[in-house]
Amino acid sequence: MANQKSADAPMGAVLPFPGETPIGYLPLVDEPEFNPGRHLALELPQAVTHLEGLGYSAESVSQCLLRLV
Repeated sequence: MANQKSADAPMGAVLPFPGETPIGYLPLVDEPEFNPGRHLALELPQAVTHLEGLGYSAESVSQCLLRLV
């Protein structure tokens, strides 16, 4: 199923989100607080980057479900 190009392709198993901070993680001094209204907002992007623009060949891109990053 690795080469499946259908938009209906299943995502596979989704890993559970950990409930604790990883060992050794030090938050940034000015790290913003998580705001679901902002950080999980689903809206159209202001710009997109095509894989070809990052140096991928047309042949490599043809194996991808999407050619955007």
